Order: sequence, then C-alpha cells, then structure tokens
Amino acid sequence: GKHICGGTIISTLWILTAAQCFAEELPPDLTVVVGGIDLILLMEEHESERLILHESFGRMGMENDTALILLSSPIEFSKEKIPICLPFISDVGTWQHCWVAGWGTMNAGEMPSGQRLRMKLISRERCLERIPELEENVLCAELKKREREAN
Repeated sequence: GKHICGGTIISTLWILTAAQCFAEELPPDLTVVVGGIDLILLMEEHESERLILHESFGRMGMENDTALILLSSPIEFSKEKIPICLPFISDVGTWQHCWVAGWGTMNAGEMPSGQRLRMKLISRERCLERIPELEENVLCAELKKREREAN
C-alpha cells in the first residue's frame, strides 16, 4: 500500500487523524500501520472497521479537521506503540509548548523516517494578526527562527 496520512493512537481500538485525508466514507482497503518511525521497516498492521469524520468538518476552511478510525483488532501496547497522553488541563492558556510529528515532505533518495519538532504556542490574538480568518477552535504555534534554520 501507500502512505496516506499520519495518525495518533488514542486507545487500543481508536486512531485520531485528519479528516482532510478522506472522502466521506472509509476506503475499502485502508490498513493502519502502528509502531514505526521508518516507512521501510515492517510494522504491525490493523484493518480498519469504521471512519468517523467530525460532523462540522469543512473542507474549504479546514475547520474541525479531525477523524476517528475504529480498528477491527486491538493494538497491543509496547514501547513503540502507546497512546498519546491526553491532558487533564482544560485551560490551554496554561500550555507553553507542543510537539508536532510526522513524516514530512520527502525528496527522492531521502530516508522516510519520522520527524518531531517542539513548537511554542502563541496567543489567539497574535495568531489572528497573521491569519485573520482563523477558526475559533484552533491552537496556534510557531517555530523560532533559529530552530527553523537548524532543521
């Protein structure tokens, strides 16, 4: 198969991903691969049973760009396969940093290994200065210039 989008394990049976990666229904041959940081190595595969797109997902503005995939068999957690830690803090105003992760854009000849990057969360007001049409339910983060130059 072919890599479509990344996702995040949230329980033994559920994966959180982006709604923009899918049409309205579950692709018939969608397989979820877990536990890998390299697209070449063999990893654990799970068939998908159901796809749920956020009911208010808007493809034009990309608001509510979330989807859930229900797996047909549970993930056996290990060092490489663990669910994301969901915060108990309801006030995101107390958060200062976040992590982004993914495969990135690969050029011919590059090794397809996962990447991660720590980013600084910024205020909604500061974000609106840069993106006036920003949706209400969006977190904004930025990469400091010196970190951008190093990566």
